[in-house]
Amino acid sequence: LQWVATRRPPGAFRPILRRFLHAADDEERQRAALTMGALGDRQVVPLLIDHLERRYPPPVKAALVEALGRLGDPAAVEPLEKLGSTTRDDTVRAAVQRALERLQGPQAR
Repeated sequence: LQWVATRRPPGAFRPILRRFLHAADDEERQRAALTMGALGDRQVVPLLIDHLERRYPPPVKAALVEALGRLGDPAAVEPLEKLGSTTRDDTVRAAVQRALERLQGPQAR
């Protein structure tokens, strides 16, 4: 993914990934979220945060959380903390904890 991303203008994949994030299939949503995080385009952070508040199964929520943690934008801290305190799913809670450690750790930007 990184190799492909470096060969395209910044944001070239944003519209395609947005469409997949709105797909009816949960696996497509999950892959879209993880791809957004892997590409490193912080302009998708508001979109990912918006999707945190939607009703998705735990694997999709965890993928959204993972993407936000990888992107490293401090704007994600508060929404992730909120999700971590309200979710009942252990997988999502663990993903939130890892993402927050990444965002608030010594290497945080």
